[in-house]
Amino acid sequence: MSARRAPTRSRLPGLLLAAAASGCAALGEGPDRAALPAFERERPVGGGPREWDLGWPLGHGESAPGRDESGLRPLWRSVRTDRFDRLEVLYPLFRTERDAPGGSTTRLFPILWRDSLPQAAGVDRDTSVMPFLYWGDEPGEGPYFLLFPVGGTVTQRFLSDRTTFVLFPLYAGTRTGEWRGHHLLWPVIHWGSDGAGRRGFRVLPFYGSHEKDGVFDRKTVLWPIVHWSAEDLDRRHPTRGWLVWPLVGRESATDGQTSTVVLWPFFSWADGPRAVERDLPFPFYRTRTRWGEREDGGRFVEESLFWLWPFHGRFERHDGERSGFAAWPIVFWWTLPRGASVEEAVVVAPFWWDKRLAPAAGGPGSRSWKAWPLAQGERRPDGSASWSALAPLPWFRWEEFEANWGVFWELVRVRRGADGSRAVDLLFSLVRERTGPEGERRRVPLVAAASSDSGGARWSLLEGLLGGETDGRGASSLRLLWVLRIPLGGGASR
Repeated sequence: MSARRAPTRSRLPGLLLAAAASGCAALGEGPDRAALPAFERERPVGGGPREWDLGWPLGHGESAPGRDESGLRPLWRSVRTDRFDRLEVLYPLFRTERDAPGGSTTRLFPILWRDSLPQAAGVDRDTSVMPFLYWGDEPGEGPYFLLFPVGGTVTQRFLSDRTTFVLFPLYAGTRTGEWRGHHLLWPVIHWGSDGAGRRGFRVLPFYGSHEKDGVFDRKTVLWPIVHWSAEDLDRRHPTRGWLVWPLVGRESATDGQTSTVVLWPFFSWADGPRAVERDLPFPFYRTRTRWGEREDGGRFVEESLFWLWPFHGRFERHDGERSGFAAWPIVFWWTLPRGASVEEAVVVAPFWWDKRLAPAAGGPGSRSWKAWPLAQGERRPDGSASWSALAPLPWFRWEEFEANWGVFWELVRVRRGADGSRAVDLLFSLVRERTGPEGERRRVPLVAAASSDSGGARWSLLEGLLGGETDGRGASSLRLLWVLRIPLGGGASR
């Protein structure tokens, strides 16, 4: 029975998405229309998405190459792209998404978590009804079920590939890779092995051991007080050390690198050919310099750190990564290489965020900023940009939340297209101004409207009850009651 029903369950996110989007896609098609608050359809700036509003400010949709979205704010929103289809209901309460390879995720926060991920060996399905019920089907492993803490099996959770519980904490069995572990009265008694030289055993707090032949050997008695270990046994410079926590500890390597800790974590220092470190005391004063070794045997500074906390701190790596702070936790900055791009950011928490992403080889990049709670904006590599006010959310760039809720606090929104066009929205996007290469127009729905282009200029009051126009030759006229036209002269006669 379950094998026949599984395909229906896997199609459920797709069916929900199709139902939510039906009837909305066509609203973004056709010529521009201006009849707010009932309906409006337009492309606010050149190169931007085509937008529609239905029953402003609730119904809203956008359409661009490779992306369509529609919704009834803040109740629901449907997003379709070349990579995924997503439905959000009272976001962030409920969200379901299906991606191009056929995977899906569903979240009913914080209760229900469901994932379906196609793999070469089959479809990995996982469902959780937090915090007690877990079930699914793991390719190559078969189905699983857990009623926590009574008993059962669960995969890819609790820091293990597969975990079996029996009246937890009475018994738990874990498997991670080749490792097989067993827990009695967790975390008191544990033993395990990977069958390839790695093994562990503990009876807390009396004794514990974790070792891997030729790699490391760690021991503890009266945990967490007494520890001793041998590390990096498979590397050039093995290290041996001991710790009587939190009083004193020491490590030393075969190349002369040593480190000492007193009253952990407050006082520690290290000296040797690979690093020099000082924490005296942590976290108030810290310095660290680590050296790397070149192929020719020479050394270079791999990373350096300096802290005078909370006043100032910096960190630098040889690959270009840099970060720092001032007046912690208020001011932060960082430069972070990201493949072919470089990310740079400055934060004055929580009031100012400024993040830039640019090609490492040079050229135009993108920028996002936020002056909380007043305004936020962004600039894209093609020269288009936007900003809005207010910006009351205390976090930086949460696209889904802004799309569902942002209109209800946006007193001002300004967008610029790559072609120089501009769109201004005031009072939650009710009052609108549009300017561009083809002309300009302004609207206060139900009150007044004006527009001009190469064909002339037009204005109206009370949705056309009174209006006027001037054609491209300069001839003017007045309109009363929508249909009565009174010529006012000027220009060439008709």
